[in-house]
Amino acid sequence: GSDIYQIDSEVYKNLFIGDDDEVSVALELDDGSVYEWTKDNIPDSQVIQTSCKYSGFLEYRDILKTHSLEINKNKVNLFHILINVLIADVTNPQKSSMTFQEHWRWLKNNIPRDNRRTLLISNFINELNLFRDGLNDILDQLKLQANRIFGYFEYQNINIKFAPVNISYAQQCKEIDVTEIFLSVDFSQKELQGNYSTFLNEAKLSAIGIAIYFGSLLINPPIEEAPTILVLDDILIGLDMSNRMAILDIIKDIFVPDFQVFIMTYDLDWFEILCSFFIGANGGANQWKAFQFYCSEQFETEVPVFSERSKGKDAYLKKAQEYYDQNDFKASAVYARSAYEEILKYFCDKKHIPVAYFKKIKELKSDKLWEAVKNYVTDTDSPKYHRDGDPYLKATDISRIDFTTSRILNPLSHSRITQVHRREVRLALKILEKLNNRLS
Repeated sequence: GSDIYQIDSEVYKNLFIGDDDEVSVALELDDGSVYEWTKDNIPDSQVIQTSCKYSGFLEYRDILKTHSLEINKNKVNLFHILINVLIADVTNPQKSSMTFQEHWRWLKNNIPRDNRRTLLISNFINELNLFRDGLNDILDQLKLQANRIFGYFEYQNINIKFAPVNISYAQQCKEIDVTEIFLSVDFSQKELQGNYSTFLNEAKLSAIGIAIYFGSLLINPPIEEAPTILVLDDILIGLDMSNRMAILDIIKDIFVPDFQVFIMTYDLDWFEILCSFFIGANGGANQWKAFQFYCSEQFETEVPVFSERSKGKDAYLKKAQEYYDQNDFKASAVYARSAYEEILKYFCDKKHIPVAYFKKIKELKSDKLWEAVKNYVTDTDSPKYHRDGDPYLKATDISRIDFTTSRILNPLSHSRITQVHRREVRLALKILEKLNNRLS
């Protein structure tokens, strides 16, 4: 049983940096303390070590490990993923001075090599029994927590179990015999033997994996002085919408406020649902924040765009001004164009203006939004389209926006060369500021 989760720094090295490039990661806590990781420096902090012990990072590939078969095996063995990841930092209740990972490493490093050392062998077998008994105790706790989590998915006919672990010392071979933890699933009161993934669909398998991971965090509850983090990196690929909503209920009911939760996704439609669930209807604007981070593909440029979701238009305008002050007009145009789209989206949402439907939100371009806004504000047949007797936007303002997008924002946002003077970019920013104020 070698440690298959040991990280090789060369394998995980960033391919796009040179050998002499300096990289670092800095972390600032609410109390003002700052920690920074570099190539040659790893902070030796009890706070950070404790935080790592009680935190969790889950991605979809981790879930696959809970139902992937080893080569030439017909059962799912969870021994390594449990001992080295899920319960690695859980203290063995039969050996209070060691975590399960520490205890397992000690056992591997202290296998008796001389059969004549009877006292040494006896002590080793005693340690092995403590490891086995503690592991079975924890597996009983994990089964309860995993089924509690799994209950949120409303699969009433499935029950998660772990077969009792039986580990012994093979004295003749000088090896630890049988390092296996098998997951067993009861489906409609029938135990699924061997490869249970044959009988369950992807949604059920993903739900079981998520339940096991979340359950492992609950059997190792965080202590108050440790900042605890739960990171979910696009773990919902195999789940339909009803099961995805179950995940949100699990987070809200069980992990908030003990954990600071990060949910990352590439799915913009799902991102909008997350914003609505945590920031919108539930009134969590002060507790949750949403950010978008991407390179602007539609503008054929590599300028990264990053802003807070609820403050997008204002953040984009601010960033556009910063790049303008640095004479980087292309970057300024990218952020100005993003601000333009956010201003229009905000107004359409605020006034419930119907816009063209697209199955994927990212396909809704600014020209469709602008067309909807223009049709709304220039319809003078009803008093509801007036404010104190005036249209929302005057015809001159509409023509200025049309000029700005066609003459300045669109050309500068693309890779082709264009001659645009500094004052024209400044004019575009002023027009967008005016539009933002009018439609806010």
